[in-house]
Amino acid sequence: MSISEMNIDLFRMVNNLGKDLTYLNPTIVFVAEYMVFLLALGHSFLVYKKQK
Repeated sequence: MSISEMNIDLFRMVNNLGKDLTYLNPTIVFVAEYMVFLLALGHSFLVYKKQK
């Protein structure tokens, strides 16, 4: 099994979870929507903490 096939299988497993665990959809959508902001905030916090 190549890495590409493993990647596709993993993607399909995660994608199928959306059908099985529908109650997680709002949480996952929130994380996907705001992750860039959370990462930027975390990065800023770490930079600020390191300067002190």
